[in-house]
Amino acid sequence: GFARVELAPGERRTVTVPLDGRSFAYFDVAGKRWQADAGRYAVEIGRTAARLMLEESLFS
Repeated sequence: GFARVELAPGERRTVTVPLDGRSFAYFDVAGKRWQADAGRYAVEIGRTAARLMLEESLFS
């Protein structure tokens, strides 16, 4: 999921980004279907990929 939020300096806001099973899936070309492997997934939040502010691990 993705959400863009603009904030004034010092402003805070709660943002909800729903994640379902397909959020962690990739398309298996050979199997012609979406595939989500069991394991550990990292959900990262930040201004850019190089400037992360939060990382949470999820297990499937």
